[in-house]
Amino acid sequence: MGKKKKKQVFNFPLLDEKDISNTNDVKCASYRGKIIHYMVELESLLDWALMRYYIRNDEVKIYDFTHSILGEENLMLHSKFLAISYILHNRFPSFIPTHSYFLTTFDELITLRNKVAHLKMTAVFQHGNKIKYSLADVKTSGHKPKGNIIYISKDELRVFYGKYNQLRKDLAEIIDLIENGNKKEA
Repeated sequence: MGKKKKKQVFNFPLLDEKDISNTNDVKCASYRGKIIHYMVELESLLDWALMRYYIRNDEVKIYDFTHSILGEENLMLHSKFLAISYILHNRFPSFIPTHSYFLTTFDELITLRNKVAHLKMTAVFQHGNKIKYSLADVKTSGHKPKGNIIYISKDELRVFYGKYNQLRKDLAEIIDLIENGNKKEA
């Protein structure tokens, strides 16, 4: 008798017990999880900035705004990004020249977050001076995959962390600008 073939659905093998410890899957899930986790952190700061811009100190309105407008099923991250971009350009224009990278970098990280959340992902491993691609189940096609696959290396994750840290500082500065601007208007 021959080797029992694993069942497949739409050309993807069904998971079994040994797949749980697949190093490549674990690495991909780890990279994906880190990027999504830290983007949620940035989105929370963005929510705070928007909430502080539109509402001053009314706890009930803050709660209502957070849950009805900013809530997870309402305003999406890109829409929040567009809102803060509008606010910066129109209310705090001096921020833009001194932080010229902010909007571009934030948009880049949103794009990366969307890719790792929605595309097939495969880990990239550094081996000396060479980059090795781990093609997971895609290598059965006999050639490097094209199109909707994203490769993430440790170096790219380090770059992401650097950009994340800078945007986090910038969002804290934006929140300070907003709160100080709101105090002047009160």
